[in-house]
Amino acid sequence: MQSHRSFAALVPALVVGLTACDRGSTKDDASSSVIENLVVQAPAIDFPLPDFTLTDQNKNLVKRADLEGKVWVASFIFTSCPSICPRLTKRKATMQEALLGNDDVRFVSISVDPETDTPEKLSEFATKHGATSARWLFLTGDPKVVDATVLTGFKMVLQRSTPGSVDISHAERFCVVDRKAHVRGLFDTSDEGLTALKARVAELRAEK
Repeated sequence: MQSHRSFAALVPALVVGLTACDRGSTKDDASSSVIENLVVQAPAIDFPLPDFTLTDQNKNLVKRADLEGKVWVASFIFTSCPSICPRLTKRKATMQEALLGNDDVRFVSISVDPETDTPEKLSEFATKHGATSARWLFLTGDPKVVDATVLTGFKMVLQRSTPGSVDISHAERFCVVDRKAHVRGLFDTSDEGLTALKARVAELRAEK
């Protein structure tokens, strides 16, 4: 499968490490994203997301404005990743279950392989991981819009390999967004990270 795509220049990012998702390997190698002495949560952050228009797994257009008024948890995946992305999505599914009664909370997974990840593929991936479509959006779209949203909007690292290779490196982190579409937290996927994430979601839900 081709992996050469044009993408925006890298911007200063909140994430120092990259997680490589190699389609050619099924080894679940946690060491690929390990950084010595990595803290569970980054320092306090608060910056607005720019507008975006992407397409969800049900072929509906989704804009940033559609999520305003909700607290949401964003992450970055692609469906052909054999290791990191399924694990990341599984962790997110536990949050969906834990926050089941919170109707003002949404989950968003943005594909970093938009040329391959059609709405149909994202729908299959969502079903496989038990995502509730009313609360959990899987987004794809124009590669330039995806890259701008990930790199410039969320300020997350995204690096696609050179032609002939099949891996995509991206942040294995959860971003928490408040009701005004400001990014307000960055968390890892450990048990401690998820505990801190849930506490942050509760704080943001309580804000007026």
